[in-house]
Amino acid sequence: EIYHGITYGAPAVSTLEASNAIINGAQSDLAEQHALSCSGGGNCWGGWYTPIYDWLGAGKDGLQTEQAVPYQGSDDKCSSGGKTPYEVETWGWVDPVDTQPKVDEIKAAMCKYGAITAAVTATPAFIAYSGGVFDERSNSQVNHAVTLVGWDDSKGAWLLRNSWGTNWGEDGYMWIEYGSNNVGAYSAWAMVEEDANAANNSNNGPVVKDFSERNLRVTND
Repeated sequence: EIYHGITYGAPAVSTLEASNAIINGAQSDLAEQHALSCSGGGNCWGGWYTPIYDWLGAGKDGLQTEQAVPYQGSDDKCSSGGKTPYEVETWGWVDPVDTQPKVDEIKAAMCKYGAITAAVTATPAFIAYSGGVFDERSNSQVNHAVTLVGWDDSKGAWLLRNSWGTNWGEDGYMWIEYGSNNVGAYSAWAMVEEDANAANNSNNGPVVKDFSERNLRVTND
């Protein structure tokens, strides 16, 4: 996706892949192009990620795989058909009231749901990042979507997965200091269900399931 406005598709799909791995034990490679062309969330010049979750949870077919719909990097017409068994069971904001959730709120959501889709301010310094802990702390408006996949309190930083390829940052990842460049703004989680019956747009959507919470406790002796 071209760096203009909010680039949204890859972080949303990355979050769904992580959710599918955690909840269903699946190693799915899902199609960013399908989301870009069909979700209505935006185009190559920018957009937003939550319409993708709404689209996938609205009772229609889910997301195609990367093999079925390879990424083209263009605003292709939506023509993806066939069986698409990856649907969004549910999604939500980490903090429904505050657009900039607290660090502990994001950590708790990550422990419960897995990877988090979030916005960040991508400045020239952010774009030029090559390693270490990024700590610019720009207060400019957010303009880029990323996936938060972990944290390290000894670094005081999130582990951020970007969508600009493995030549960027540390093999496509960045350590970014808590609070730097509005990281974590508009944080959202999503949960994926594999629905084998998602064969056409008349499908009633995923069957509601009961998901158990995952908790992590660390004791410092």
